[in-house]
Amino acid sequence: MLAAILPRGLAALGWSEGQNIYIDWRWASGDPKLYESYAAEVVALRPDVLVVQNSPAVAALRRSDNAIPTVFVTITDPLG
Repeated sequence: MLAAILPRGLAALGWSEGQNIYIDWRWASGDPKLYESYAAEVVALRPDVLVVQNSPAVAALRRSDNAIPTVFVTITDPLG
């Protein structure tokens, strides 16, 4: 769902993939090992911002790097 909505919303704001933005998708499908692996991969890319869809992904990214700004979409405990 996010893969369909995010690019359309960004396009409405003038962002176009391949022109002035690059989106690198990862799907862990609930696998805890993949969350950790993908978090390390994405952090190594040194992106300007991360967009994350769920709590396990946010937790894995926070363990990998706490400095990259992160936008989260659907998580259960945003303050925790």
